[in-house]
Amino acid sequence: MRAEHLRVLDQLRASHALEHSSSKVAELTNKLSAQEITVKHLQDRLKEMQGVKEALVISRTREDALQKQLTGLLKELKEAKEAQSPEVKLLCGLERKIVNMELRHQHREKELQQVVVGSWQTSEAESWKRLAQDKSRELEAFRLELDSILDILRHLQRLGVVLPHS
Repeated sequence: MRAEHLRVLDQLRASHALEHSSSKVAELTNKLSAQEITVKHLQDRLKEMQGVKEALVISRTREDALQKQLTGLLKELKEAKEAQSPEVKLLCGLERKIVNMELRHQHREKELQQVVVGSWQTSEAESWKRLAQDKSRELEAFRLELDSILDILRHLQRLGVVLPHS
């Protein structure tokens, strides 16, 4: 019984020392758990990247198929244009010229609109300028009149005339 008791006490002491020590084992255990978390994270990222890689492969395959289809369609278009009759070629040429003429016409209309708006703004600016000049002339005439009145008042003060205040 005594031997059993000593064995249990030694076991308790060892587990207590292991739990509450800052031993190398505890340090390594913490390091190991941190590395396990990092490994788990990297595995998740690897799975994600594999999914992206598979999607990229599918997209490239699809792009190649579409590129081949486009090349075939362009070849067919070229053959169809070469096989057209002269009348159809002439008609297509006329359509292109009409479209170009319409685009030039729209461009000219926009330019004309800008000129019209610009000239209206210019004429409006000129009218405001004339109004400002007229007001400046009126103000100058008022100043001259006021100066002459003040000159008369000064002359009267020099003569000794007392003016009533109102």
